[in-house]
Amino acid sequence: MFIKILNDFESEVVSKNSIKVNKSNNLDTHFLFNAISTIMYFCRTDGNKARELLLALGDYLRYYLSQSEDDTKLSNEYKVLKGYLKIQQSRFGEKIDYEIKNIEDDFLIKKGFLIEITYIALKEGLLKSKVGGKITVESKIDKRDLIIILIHDGDITKYIDEYKNIYGEKFGYKLDGISKDGDKTELSLKIPINNVL
Repeated sequence: MFIKILNDFESEVVSKNSIKVNKSNNLDTHFLFNAISTIMYFCRTDGNKARELLLALGDYLRYYLSQSEDDTKLSNEYKVLKGYLKIQQSRFGEKIDYEIKNIEDDFLIKKGFLIEITYIALKEGLLKSKVGGKITVESKIDKRDLIIILIHDGDITKYIDEYKNIYGEKFGYKLDGISKDGDKTELSLKIPINNVL
C-alpha cells in the first residue's frame, strides 16, 4: 500500500507540477526519482527509515515547489540540505559521510545554492571515488560577508563563475588546495550580506 502511494506520488509530481519543476533551475528531478526508489527499498526492509526519508523528501519538495521568493533564510537551506544528504547517504551507504555545523541563522541566500554546490561536490568528488569520503559544510560571518566553507573530495572551481553572476562583482572565493590521492579540498565562498532578517 505504501509503495503504491509512492508510485502515485511520483506520477503526481511529474504531471501536475511539471510547469513548476521546469521553472526551477534547482529542483533535481533525477534526484527525486532516485530518492523515491530508495524510499521504496526501505519500505520493504526498514519502515522507520522509510518514514524518516519520506519526511526529508517532503521538506525538499515543499522547499522547491513553494511560491516563495528566490531568496531564503540560511537556516532553511541548511535544513533541506541536511535532509538531501541524508537521502543520498541512505542511497550510497558508507560511501558518503557528512557534517553540517555553525549555522548562521539571520541571513538570506539564493534558494538552492548550498544544495547545488553540494551536489556538484558529490558528483565530481565522492561519487567518482571508489572509497567515497566526507563533505563538511559550515558558515561564519566575516565583516560584511557570509563565508560558506565546503570541505570535500573533488574540485568544483570550474562551476564558480556562474555563482559570481548571481551574487554580483563582490562575490569571491578562496580555494585551499586541490584534492589528490584522497586529500581534502576546502572551498571558501564569500557572499556579500545584503539582507538581515
